Amino acid sequence: MKYLRFQTMPFLTLFIALFIILQLPASEAFAATKKIKLTFKTEDGQKLRGHLEKPEGPGPFPAVVFLHGSGGMGLYYKDMIQYLARNGFVGVAYARRSFPYGGGRPDRKIRYRDYIFKDVRDLNSAIDRLRELPHIGNSPICVMGRSEGGQIAYLAASQIRGLKAVIGLNGVTDYIDWYDWAVSEYPKFPVSKFKYAAKNVVKIFGCTPKECADRYNTLSPIHYVDEINCPIMIVHGEKDPQVPVRQTYWFANALKEQGKPHELHVYPHEGHFQAFFSAPKFGTGPGASWFNSQVWTKKSSQDLLTKIMDFLNKYLK
Repeated sequence: MKYLRFQTMPFLTLFIALFIILQLPASEAFAATKKIKLTFKTEDGQKLRGHLEKPEGPGPFPAVVFLHGSGGMGLYYKDMIQYLARNGFVGVAYARRSFPYGGGRPDRKIRYRDYIFKDVRDLNSAIDRLRELPHIGNSPICVMGRSEGGQIAYLAASQIRGLKAVIGLNGVTDYIDWYDWAVSEYPKFPVSKFKYAAKNVVKIFGCTPKECADRYNTLSPIHYVDEINCPIMIVHGEKDPQVPVRQTYWFANALKEQGKPHELHVYPHEGHFQAFFSAPKFGTGPGASWFNSQVWTKKSSQDLLTKIMDFLNKYLK
């Protein structure tokens, strides 16, 4: 009996392990990926850093460029591009101008030097670099961004030719309206830095909306709807205190009026931060509690992730 027990236990362990693996989607259980460092130069000679993750094999594969928000590169970008690679896409992420690679706050001196007006051109330079890679080449490319990255993605839909699709998560679509929101609502937030949000925006633009509405409109996707040339997925949490959901409804209505292909997904009880793979960590204290209240539930996040993959498979494969 001892001999039989010795032989049976490894077999049972192997059987259980195989059973668990077989319950996973094939892409998650078996797909191998490869990580590659990415650097590229912008039109004005700046060197930006990032990395990509690709499925095993020579390709070419469709690609998804993930743009981070004003909080920096750290929020779940690694998990996202790995997930994309495991599902047959090249996942790409880079640190936008003024932001440190890998995460962290931006360099304020650069941030207040018209940097935000160069984001779309920087993205275009990144796409040009991706086109040079043999595992991407002329394959379809989608741009996906969250928060400020979502606003850039929306602009890219009208300003970068050749994109196959765009996805925006809680993105600003009207900067003048957002400035008014920052003036009236941000001082109420229990985080000191937000009390000066409107003043910081004025530093970036160099003026108030009353003084230079055209500069604010230049970065407002709502004013470029007629030039959008690819399908768009628009996503927002209805309880988002940082970017008012009304902007998403305005943007979707404008797309509908112009007959532009789009999907609108508004989640009634969710805030500003999706939690696709794990919930963002904001520490402790009143400010952290406020941030944590904006994190999406796992159920909503997973539902959205399924919709994103359906959208990508529809337009990129």
